[in-house]
Amino acid sequence: MSNQHQKAIFITGSSSGLGRATAKLFAAKGWKVIASMRDPNEEKELAKTAGVTLIALDITEAQKIERVVQEVVGSVGVDVVFNNAGYGLAGALEGLTDEQIHRMVNTNMLGAIRTTKAFIPYFRQKRAGLFINTTIGWRTTDGSSQLDLSRDEMGA
Repeated sequence: MSNQHQKAIFITGSSSGLGRATAKLFAAKGWKVIASMRDPNEEKELAKTAGVTLIALDITEAQKIERVVQEVVGSVGVDVVFNNAGYGLAGALEGLTDEQIHRMVNTNMLGAIRTTKAFIPYFRQKRAGLFINTTIGWRTTDGSSQLDLSRDEMGA
């Protein structure tokens, strides 16, 4: 794939799990990968992967999202945004604090919304672009709840 036509994907939550696996897969397919995570200095595997650029981003920080998106679209360009950053909480719902729930919603739902909003003008201008959002639901097993409703809402 020539660099002139090389596709690029921006991935949030690339430090582990699905985000890391997606970054590796797309890099192996010849894509430019912008792998965002809170602390890229801690990432050793992706840092050595050809075609992957690590970038610091905490998606709970709205102004940081705006700065990073402007930097990325100004230098690399992006064809696909994969909103992957997030986490779930395990335990009885009544045992979760408002702060825990607020932090989860701020990360899983508002972070994805803010990231999407930041890329929309760029995609609209180039008349192309794709958003992919990771979604997970609410599961109850063995008397405990695994609350990830905020990510499920992104898939609605």
